[in-house]
Amino acid sequence: MVKKNLVYKKGTGEVVGYVRLEPVEKELAELEKLLNADVYEASAPPGDLGTPPVASKFLCYMATTPCNNLQGVVVSFPVSSLTTESFGSKTWDVVGKMEQKGLKVTAIEGDGNAINHPFFQSLPPITPTSSGVVYDTVNIFAPHRPIFLLNDPPHLLKTFRNNLRSSGMTRKMKTGKTLPPVRLLKKNGLFITWKTVLRLYEKYKGETVRKMFKLNQQDIFLNSYSVMNVGLAAHVLSRSMANAVRAEKWEGTDEFCNFCQYVNDFFDILNGAHSFQAIKERNPLFAYFTDPNDERYSMLQKILSYFKEWEEEKNQLLLKASERNTFFITEATFAGLERTIEGFTGSSRFLFREGEASGKPVIISSKKYQQDDIEHYFGRQRTLCGGNRHPDVDEALHNGNKLHAQKVLAVRGRKKGNCQRKMDPVRLEEISGPIPKRSRSLKRVSL
Repeated sequence: MVKKNLVYKKGTGEVVGYVRLEPVEKELAELEKLLNADVYEASAPPGDLGTPPVASKFLCYMATTPCNNLQGVVVSFPVSSLTTESFGSKTWDVVGKMEQKGLKVTAIEGDGNAINHPFFQSLPPITPTSSGVVYDTVNIFAPHRPIFLLNDPPHLLKTFRNNLRSSGMTRKMKTGKTLPPVRLLKKNGLFITWKTVLRLYEKYKGETVRKMFKLNQQDIFLNSYSVMNVGLAAHVLSRSMANAVRAEKWEGTDEFCNFCQYVNDFFDILNGAHSFQAIKERNPLFAYFTDPNDERYSMLQKILSYFKEWEEEKNQLLLKASERNTFFITEATFAGLERTIEGFTGSSRFLFREGEASGKPVIISSKKYQQDDIEHYFGRQRTLCGGNRHPDVDEALHNGNKLHAQKVLAVRGRKKGNCQRKMDPVRLEEISGPIPKRSRSLKRVSL
């Protein structure tokens, strides 16, 4: 979000802050204006749309690579309100410019914005699915290479937590009337509700030493800010939560544990940060992908099969469609899960095939299939504004140039310490024995 503000630049003589419409968008806007006008004046000059809208949002496209640390914002658009058509035209324009520069686009990822799902579904699929979810499409600038589509895994994790949070929880209106729960997750005859999380928290909240030491008040009582925190969602939908509930042996909580376990494994597989994280965390799901036949691909398909069976079970209920949907996660969450699993599998295996054809080894970090880099970019944008956390278009563009210059001119100094630097993941197998230390020079002290 940016502040609606117009700035006159003395150097160029232009006014910054308006939305710059593409030619197709101008024609659509002119047609919409003619259709919505009560009285059409024939004397009005053609193409006169009046004053263009002032931008209220900043649409950024960032390019990143799954095999190294190259990343950066390639283009930014000031926009006011996006439609599927305008968003699609901008996206394909960016893809075309990158392909012209020699940058091969293999995947497009979007966050939880409401415009991303309609755009993905509007693309012609290469591989049809029974559910109708589109996860790959034709690259119109390079037809021999497909483009895979994904949703951001951290956003999906938050939507899973929100589905669980609304399951079985009644709502109270200001008038005192109690409304039934919006969602009541149910699989294999067992309910998956938020009350299980509350029950575990209430039992151990007063104890100093407890099994779920990360489960605290912030995880339970969410507000408009904490609901956007991915870490809080990871505390609830975790393997430790599933193990803690299993240890209690509460009746009817088996499917709750399975739900937490499957969502945790999905997020861990797509959350490997660096080569040493799998060793440090003692979790092989964090490791790099080096083989197209990695067993974690089968794990992802098993997770997807679990939710597909759940959907089939829901569809077999002899109830109205609106009532059946309350027993299953939201349609957008399920579509995002299927699109991300199939898109990540197809994209990573495509890169392995390309590497095998060129004779170069490919090492893929699943962390690169997340939008943490663009979130970090927006955070630095707000930091550069000082006390003003709501910049306008001119400030956002100026800060973007400043961040780009800082990154280009940054020079890494020599790492100080008595040990060597961390080895590249390719050379991890070559290390045998302790890493040699740097020799220390003795200093003479005169008395």
